[in-house]
Amino acid sequence: MRHLLPCFVAGLMPVSLAAQSTIGVQEPVVLPVISPGEADHATLAINDQGDVLVVWHSQTKVAGVPCRQVEGVLLPYQGGLQWEVPAGSGVLLLGDPALALVDTVDTCTKPDVVSVGTNFMVTWPRGQAVGSGPDRLEVVMVEVLPGGIASVLAPSPGEGYVADSNFEKGSGGGMPDLARVGANTGALDRALIAYGHESFASGGGEFEFDLRLVHVDFSAGSPVFDGPHDLVTAVPVDDFPNGGPGGGKLVPDIVEHKNKRYVVAYESYFRAGHQGAVTKEGWMNVMNFQFQTGSGITHLDDARYNAFDPSHRQRRPNLATSLVDGDDGSVSLSWMEFPDGGVGDVNSWHAELNFSGGITIQDLAYPNKPGRDDIHPTVLHADGLRLCFASSEESGSYRMRSWVPGVTSELFELPLMGTDPWRAATDLLDLGTGLPQSRLVPLSYEAVEPVSGVKRIYLILYLV
Repeated sequence: MRHLLPCFVAGLMPVSLAAQSTIGVQEPVVLPVISPGEADHATLAINDQGDVLVVWHSQTKVAGVPCRQVEGVLLPYQGGLQWEVPAGSGVLLLGDPALALVDTVDTCTKPDVVSVGTNFMVTWPRGQAVGSGPDRLEVVMVEVLPGGIASVLAPSPGEGYVADSNFEKGSGGGMPDLARVGANTGALDRALIAYGHESFASGGGEFEFDLRLVHVDFSAGSPVFDGPHDLVTAVPVDDFPNGGPGGGKLVPDIVEHKNKRYVVAYESYFRAGHQGAVTKEGWMNVMNFQFQTGSGITHLDDARYNAFDPSHRQRRPNLATSLVDGDDGSVSLSWMEFPDGGVGDVNSWHAELNFSGGITIQDLAYPNKPGRDDIHPTVLHADGLRLCFASSEESGSYRMRSWVPGVTSELFELPLMGTDPWRAATDLLDLGTGLPQSRLVPLSYEAVEPVSGVKRIYLILYLV
């Protein structure tokens, strides 16, 4: 495998662009928002023509009730490695909690986005801001019109089409993830959504989830749904026996693979005694499958892994692959391992999956360090390139770092704007030449804005 060193490791310094309307590569910017509350859980996608859509949820209030709303910003590509940054009036309100579609006050959380050609698809769960009850999974299409104008295809402003109306996000948060369908055949405006439905809660810290799948087709305008289908049922994702970090559960990540196949990774964690487990155990699960509208799911292979300690929880998988990679269709996988009770380091894991004769895994040896937490790894995968971004916590502060397996043995700290950058999200537009500086890589992250002291979403683009 030939690895190429990204251009950003040269240590070029960022430039603050608060007063500018365009950015270039390696020029980070804090994105405008609608809500004055904190913004987090950002993710992004880059489409076939270089436009970037970033989405996140923000804290807000409706009638005095705290809740969250889903916002987004389209940065149209202007040519010449320049992207337009809209003013605050250009921020999209995608999921509006004031619509009261499931309760007197809704909450819209944890969105995901994928490029489906020149357009984008965005999904999120909508639930009750107070209490619990039936949730719904919503989805919209963000079309990119001539002139870089974002047009949201939705049933009404701030509301998504309902992909699943019989859905319980429960303690897991739903955590939907999108994968484009048909990129290798040129199909447009189609995607799969993988997400977690809480099917059991013991009241004593034991939980089970169904991993669901919905196919969404916007190619004719209004969406056509196939599903929900159950990929896996009754997956245990229990609370830590001795306490520890909360957050999402199951947290599936899905990618389209070569040969019209899909790969999904998801968490499981068993307390002793749950479904016959002898002791507490955590797993990262991987499934390779085919999906065909009208005929459903064909399971191909399954595998599961622990990183360093089988009693720890294996959390937040991230997958990446490339349809122009010169190999036989490998997939990069990262996740982080949390110790029970929060005692000990949080470590990251970066590996490569292969699918010849079943699923095999190759550890790429992420350079964890004793006394340092390495969290929220996210990976890139291209012809001749494997790359990982993650946040490192030392002495109470966070730094964003990158790592290129096989090239560097240490992490490189990225010079970024904001305080305590973490929870990176990234995507890649591969121009297909296999040469250095032939891939556009947008990177979003959340950080505290120094002036306001409020958490905001930042974006930087690299050419690698």
